[in-house]
Amino acid sequence: MACSFASLQTEVADLKGDVAVFKADVVVLKADVASISSHLATIATSIQSMQAALTRISQAAAIKINIYLQCNPNSSTTNFYLAFNHSPITPSEH
Repeated sequence: MACSFASLQTEVADLKGDVAVFKADVVVLKADVASISSHLATIATSIQSMQAALTRISQAAAIKINIYLQCNPNSSTTNFYLAFNHSPITPSEH
């Protein structure tokens, strides 16, 4: 197979075109990675917010459970309290 100067020039031109397309693809890929990174950061923030909310809910539930399970040590009755913001409202004895 003979190799001419013209065919080499054509191959070099094709290669330059391929490199230009590759560079453009890299730019698009970088933008996609940046977009994905942004979305992952948003997801991470949402997960942190959900974790904080679940922590607050579990803490509130624990407080209510502690209040609901209080027994009256001076009698055989159990006091059930309805609590809001750590403030018991009038208990009903059962």
